Amino acid sequence: KVFNSLPFGALIQERIFCIPSGLSPHLQRPGDLLQIPRPLDVPDTGLVCDLLWAYFDADVAGWAEPDKAIELIYGPDVLDTFL
Repeated sequence: KVFNSLPFGALIQERIFCIPSGLSPHLQRPGDLLQIPRPLDVPDTGLVCDLLWAYFDADVAGWAEPDKAIELIYGPDVLDTFL
């Protein structure tokens, strides 16, 4: 129950955006995290799932889905757009 109540990220001094895993195509700005109701069971798809399981790969362009799991992979262009 405690895990389902923990925050998904933090913004430190308006400069450093900390999240446990990766970005999501459903995340437009850090403030979007404030709209996630808590506590919340982690769904298999969507923003919350992506925040916990997505990961960066420098060899990927845009968004990609691996064959083996539920997470998304995102490339440098996605990171640049978000920043």
